[in-house]
Amino acid sequence: MLVYSIYTNVRCNRCKKLLTTEWAPDADELNRLMSDCDWLVCNDEHYCPDCYKESKNGIIEPKEPIPNYVVNIRKALRNIGLGDG
Repeated sequence: MLVYSIYTNVRCNRCKKLLTTEWAPDADELNRLMSDCDWLVCNDEHYCPDCYKESKNGIIEPKEPIPNYVVNIRKALRNIGLGDG
């Protein structure tokens, strides 16, 4: 029997890493996971802990965007099985 369900997840706006590889049933569960895993939400964008920093004056902000050529190289490596996911 086929059972269809919606897979809910969050992807980092900077590096494209997924929050979890597990199924999250709803937004409340994702919010709990983001909090537990120290993800940042800034202007309706999501950032993993590797993609934000605290400035000298104590403000937490996203790091500079990753250049498109780096994103494309990572994507190509993932497609041939050499990337980090």
